[in-house]
Amino acid sequence: MGYELRREVRAHLPQALLTPLERLLVLEIADQCWDGTRECYPAAGLLAALIDRPERTVEETLKSIAKKWIELRIPLGTDKHGRVFYAHRKARTTFRVPPAATLRARYEEIAGHPWETSLVASLPGASGRKPPGKSGASEEQKAPETSGASGQKAPEKDGGLPPTPLPQLPPPPPPGRRRRRKPHPRANPSTPPLCASSTRNAAT
Repeated sequence: MGYELRREVRAHLPQALLTPLERLLVLEIADQCWDGTRECYPAAGLLAALIDRPERTVEETLKSIAKKWIELRIPLGTDKHGRVFYAHRKARTTFRVPPAATLRARYEEIAGHPWETSLVASLPGASGRKPPGKSGASEEQKAPETSGASGQKAPEKDGGLPPTPLPQLPPPPPPGRRRRRKPHPRANPSTPPLCASSTRNAAT
């Protein structure tokens, strides 16, 4: 979700403009929005649970935020009296966080000084831009180049020492041969067993 967008919105909120409840609601809405589209459509019950207030208080707080700062709700149309509505029975309220340029212009209009001079402008993610190494590792942090099938690191180009080769382990000894025992004569199936009658005949 939009934890980066939450930081960006937090850095562009003028000081002493919103009440703590209004500020909390703005940050929770920004946290629910996606960083790419900057939009979200949380249920009113969810927002009420996040700020620990009833749903009626959420609607009143949103109106107060629109008057003091920026309208975060996307209008769906107007009724027969010309009043703008943001939700109906078949559609939730959709919220959209304005671009960083709009937030900065609104901040400077209310605060009366450039946004870069504020105390929160130097915080991480305040400008809404990702740091240079956000998309991937820098050149210093990239994986070292390998050479050969062993996958060892190649020698450095700045005259560094070559890597120390790994010691070669001796091959394991061949398995020992088990000594076979001679079978017992009676265990040979071709030799018939001796019986008692044959023993007596031999004796006589």
